[in-house]
Order: sequence, then structure tokens, then C-alpha cells
Amino acid sequence: MLYNYYLITCKLNDKLNYVGKTKRTLIERIREHKFNSNFSLVKKYVIIRENGGFDNFEYKKLDTLEFENRRDADLHEETLRQKCDATLNKNRCFNTKTDNNMWKQARVTCECGKVFRQDNKSHHIKSQFHQESLKK
Repeated sequence: MLYNYYLITCKLNDKLNYVGKTKRTLIERIREHKFNSNFSLVKKYVIIRENGGFDNFEYKKLDTLEFENRRDADLHEETLRQKCDATLNKNRCFNTKTDNNMWKQARVTCECGKVFRQDNKSHHIKSQFHQESLKK
């Protein structure tokens, strides 16, 4: 599968940038970003609006590469994201097994006082203990 990688940068503040990839044409994807920047509540689009709107941002193509699977494409995107110090990317594009295991094992303390593993959050929130503690 062929992927286009791109960088969107603020003309007023070059510290505000975003790295993305698409299987579509770059023009189609940029049009979608421009459309979303007018109303979306996603943080990157709010920041774009706060900095003069999409017209104050420019984009450039970084790479066009072919990968056999999405995982390899994501790994390349993550490499570009780190290289460009992409501040508008909310999440990493690629996590290693070690990253995933560390996240799963992370402990969280809930407002109800219970400590649970990060990957058990949805289970904990549905628990009787949690529900009863919220009523108090």
C-alpha cells in the first residue's frame, strides 16, 4: 500500500506542527483538514483556529513510500513525528510491545479511592464499589 506523509506547520509559530499520513492524495487529505479546522472540537483544530485558521498554516509532502502493512507505515510516521517534533499530534503513531505493557501495568488511583491497572479502567468504572462510592 502506498502512503503519503506530510507536515502541516503554522506560518506564525513553527513550533505548531502536525505530521500525518494518508493513502489518498495529499490534496484530498489537506482539504479534509481544512474543512475540519472550521468547526471540529479536536484539540489540533481548536489550536489551528486560535492561530489564525488553516490559511495561516502551510503543508508540505515529506515522503511517499510503499509498505506491506499498516504497522510499518505507522512506525515510519512515528519516526517522522519525532524528527519534526510534531506538537499537534495528540498520540504516538506507533507503540512497541514494551510501551503497551508499561501502559497496561500502570496503576491509577480513582476518585473513589481504589487503585487499579490502567487497562482495567472500564471494568472498574462499572464496578459496584465505584458506583456506590459516587452516590456518597
